[in-house]
Amino acid sequence: MPSAKKVLEFKGRMLSLTRVRVLDSDPHAIEAQLREFAKQMPQAVAGMPVVLESDQALDLGGLISILKSVGMQPIGVSDGPLSDSARNWGLPVLPPDTGKSSRPVEA
Repeated sequence: MPSAKKVLEFKGRMLSLTRVRVLDSDPHAIEAQLREFAKQMPQAVAGMPVVLESDQALDLGGLISILKSVGMQPIGVSDGPLSDSARNWGLPVLPPDTGKSSRPVEA
């Protein structure tokens, strides 16, 4: 019996993620702050994988659009008010961050 052809390879790797916590659902304010942040740190923002967090429901599609427009890559949401909307957008729902070592990045 011939051996099966190997078609996948799995490799472990640590991936740096930035959690973006939405404090206010105003899309204009969100876009203004993200554009300013991208202007200040263009190399850091370009392709930055982000996980979204919020204590309130908001227009996730609009937020995804804004994030992508500045070069960020939304890869999921933290479990909470955005969970159902994330599933509708095909984004994974990740466990909330319980680590105490994460610090806010000034934007």
